[in-house]
Amino acid sequence: AVIALAGIVCDKSVKIAGDVFTEDIVFYMRTQHNLSIGDRTAEKIKISIGSALDELEPMTKDKDIKLVNKLDSCPSVVGDESAMKIIISNYINNAIKHSPKKSSVIIDCEKIDKDFCRIQVRDSGAGIAKKYRERVFERFFRVDKGRSKKIGGTGLGLSISKNLALMMGYSVGVESNEPKGSIFYIDVKSYQEASREVA
Repeated sequence: AVIALAGIVCDKSVKIAGDVFTEDIVFYMRTQHNLSIGDRTAEKIKISIGSALDELEPMTKDKDIKLVNKLDSCPSVVGDESAMKIIISNYINNAIKHSPKKSSVIIDCEKIDKDFCRIQVRDSGAGIAKKYRERVFERFFRVDKGRSKKIGGTGLGLSISKNLALMMGYSVGVESNEPKGSIFYIDVKSYQEASREVA
């Protein structure tokens, strides 16, 4: 049976700009206790991401950051729409916090091979040293504790994202966005390939 995450997403959408501590703690505990995402369904990722962009837009005002959606050519993927929205929302939320004033946060998609595509969020912030890239998805880990304290957050958003991805059978990661910044991504299966397997 499909376990609905819509209520969690709705509540998170209202409070996401503040990255409320208790909310993240509760949701993280749920993911740690084998919360099942349920049946996989095809969904238009750009619809889910578009909703996340609208909800996060108020966060961009103080620093005049532009959110750029380049997902028009992105295919449908196999996964839970609510889980995907939480994952990408966390990525965008972090990108806004760590990006300089008057910069852009870009959300795009690229084909990895015939089976998978990569949904990614690019920023032009300070970036993450290679030695820390695996650890940023650990709960409560912070690269710069002083800066993290200043901009807020619980240190759970990326851990939640990784757990949700694993529940769908997917992987997440972060790369350098040369010459400056980070690229956070999730690799997802295209619906076309999944349909052929089921047929």
